[in-house]
Amino acid sequence: MKKPVFLLYAFVIALLFNLKVWDADILARLKSHNLIPLLLITIAGFWAYAIWIGRQYGRLLRKQHNIGLETETIPLSYRHQLGYILWAIVPVVIVHMAFIWCVASIVPNTQAVVFAYMRDYLPVFVLVVGGYTGLLLFRPEYALENSFPQKVVEIKEVLPPDIDERVGLYTLFQHLMKQQGLGPVFDYTDGLSVRFFDIALIKTHSKEYYVYLNDGDKLRADDILKELKARGLDRWMIKISKYYCINMLLVAYPIEKPRSHVELTRTIYSRMVQKIPAEDLDKMCKIGPVMKDAVENFLADNDGMKYEGWDSFIPLR
Repeated sequence: MKKPVFLLYAFVIALLFNLKVWDADILARLKSHNLIPLLLITIAGFWAYAIWIGRQYGRLLRKQHNIGLETETIPLSYRHQLGYILWAIVPVVIVHMAFIWCVASIVPNTQAVVFAYMRDYLPVFVLVVGGYTGLLLFRPEYALENSFPQKVVEIKEVLPPDIDERVGLYTLFQHLMKQQGLGPVFDYTDGLSVRFFDIALIKTHSKEYYVYLNDGDKLRADDILKELKARGLDRWMIKISKYYCINMLLVAYPIEKPRSHVELTRTIYSRMVQKIPAEDLDKMCKIGPVMKDAVENFLADNDGMKYEGWDSFIPLR
């Protein structure tokens, strides 16, 4: 999530939180001289907590995908999810209450103030923090921009030297898989990026765009087509139906029915079908009636194409 957008959300939530809208006497709080300082402190706190939660979500992704390692994907279990939720929420609550205690210590009845805060505000605070933590599991694009830990990943711009840039389509997938492994491989240097070779399909729906990775995971990436076009990689991502584009690097060759459907390589299909029902995955690979010539045109133009940029990292947000 872009910082200005998050700032707007944080302001609204901080305002509702400090006005204690679930209770009465809102007008009195609006007239309070302490409202503005409390708003600023609350927004700063929410910002810091969001960064912490985003970093814990990044740790969860690294557990799931073994970032940067040529190993198999670690399945995302309920144990991992529970660990992420607890490790994201509990430290935030502890730090927050420690801060409240420090602030309350300047008044004589410190304990009474802290207990009153715990009674009136803490449940709502935990609900807000817990809600945001859970939201990232389903909509990771709401993570605060650059909240992921910085991780430097070496990015190659062209094929490895031992692979001919004009290598045939029939053997290209095996060459690339042998060279760097399947992944998915992510880069957290500036937001969240994924290697192009690990994007299997793109789903377009209204103004929303989603990528399906080669392990079946689905992530929102509204600017994905623009990013691919800017790198000259859109020629590999062929639109085959109204809603789906497919990465031709991951397609099984030869294509027996180029006007009907395409098939993912057996390796990719067997991984994706673990998270996507086979019937749905097969439908995603069907060629729509308006796109009958898309694959044939791709194959016809292939002689003039070079296989570079396959390991470029594509920003998802």
